[in-house]
Amino acid sequence: MSRNSAVTLAGPKPAEVLTVDHQLEMLWESLTPQNGEGVASRASVANLVAMTGSAAEAEATSEVIGRVIGRNPCRVILLDIDPEADPPELRVEVQVIGEATPFGEHRVSCEEIRLTAKGFAADHAPAAVTALLEADLPIVLWWPRPPLKRGDFLRLAADADRLIVDSAGMGRDGLLALGEFIDHSRKPRPSV
Repeated sequence: MSRNSAVTLAGPKPAEVLTVDHQLEMLWESLTPQNGEGVASRASVANLVAMTGSAAEAEATSEVIGRVIGRNPCRVILLDIDPEADPPELRVEVQVIGEATPFGEHRVSCEEIRLTAKGFAADHAPAAVTALLEADLPIVLWWPRPPLKRGDFLRLAADADRLIVDSAGMGRDGLLALGEFIDHSRKPRPSV
C-alpha cells in the first residue's frame, strides 16, 4: 500500500441494493469504540460514481480514489458493468475506507459501495445507482472512456453534476463524439 492510499476500516460485506444503508450503518457502528470514547466519523461532500469495465480496472480505480478522499471526502459508488457478460449477475458489497496516514491514524473515513452488474442485470445499474446516492450531495460521474451513446452512460450522465473523462485516448472520432455529447447536454448539468 502506498502512502495516501485508502485502507479498509470495516468490511467488505455483501449487501442487497435495498439494504446498503443498513449494512453501512452496521459497519460504522462496528468502528465506534465500546467505551463510547471517540467516535468513528464519516465525511461526504459529494457522491463519486466511478465506472469501470473489469475487476482489475475497479481495483486500479479504487487506488486512485484512496489518494483523493482525504481532500475530497465522498460516498464512493464503484461500478463494474459489462452488459455483454454471461451469466448475468448483480452483486453489491459495502465497506468503510479511510485515508492512510504516515503514523497509522485515519483522518477521513468514507463509504465505498461496489456494484457489479453483468449481462442483462447491467440494464438495472443506473436505477441501482440512483437508489444508492447520498441525498442532497452533488454527483460526480467518473467514466474514463465512456460509450457516449450507450443507454446506461446517458442515464447516469443525465443525473451527474460533473462528468470526468479521459480524452487523451479517445482519438479524433471519440473527441468529436464527446463534443457532440457536450453540445446536446448544454444545460445546468453535467459539467464535463
